[in-house]
Amino acid sequence: APLSQTLEEFSAIRLEREEEKRKSR
Repeated sequence: APLSQTLEEFSAIRLEREEEKRKSR
């Protein structure tokens, strides 16, 4: 798989995790 796709997926996961952390707070 292309590196750009992996980076995009990683970014999406990171954003989701950050949103969850913010909601939990």
